[in-house]
Amino acid sequence: MTNAELKTRFNVGYEFLANNLAPGYTDAEISGLLNQGMDLLVDELYANGDTLGLAELLIQSTLNLVSAAFENYGSNAYETTVGLSNDYRWLVNVKVKAVRNKPFIIDAGFVPGEVIPKQEANYWMQTLATKPMIITPKVVVVNSTATARFIVLVDTYTTVTLSGGFQIVYVKTPARIDVSNSNVNELHPRWHQKIVDKAIALAMKATDVQRAQAEIQTNKGI
Repeated sequence: MTNAELKTRFNVGYEFLANNLAPGYTDAEISGLLNQGMDLLVDELYANGDTLGLAELLIQSTLNLVSAAFENYGSNAYETTVGLSNDYRWLVNVKVKAVRNKPFIIDAGFVPGEVIPKQEANYWMQTLATKPMIITPKVVVVNSTATARFIVLVDTYTTVTLSGGFQIVYVKTPARIDVSNSNVNELHPRWHQKIVDKAIALAMKATDVQRAQAEIQTNKGI
């Protein structure tokens, strides 16, 4: 469905529900509502773990790593040195390219990592007193913005590949909807009506607030 078609669907649905009692919206306002609806849908699909539904928005990115011991994450820590694209929205999974030699040899290229909360990093940090065994690399998301940093924690038996040794799959923010053009929406067509439905719901909520405010002003004048 094109952006222009999304606009038509919105106007038809909104006018039907509003029963012609509310003012119409400009193209810019409709675009804003559709974008809000689309973002809500993307967040909802992510929260439900529906990666198939987000397939068109999944991006794989390979990053470099450097030692991060100076960041007080222990001598077994590494961090990313490459920022993410501005379209980064949600992290789906992480993988670390590493070789492990104890208690058994693992040399399978990229291995899945486990994302842990920052407050749990101390448990896995290697110090002079503690040397935890980490079978699955632990990954801490320090900052989940476009300049996101990821800290990777491994044990003394694991050797991490620094150049291109970290891989993530993330959900990108879809291209913005502008109903003044006829571009096709990035999301799969099966989600287009849901975007419209959410946009209409947002518009109706705003309309109800406007009506309530108008009634208050009218009552004040009586």
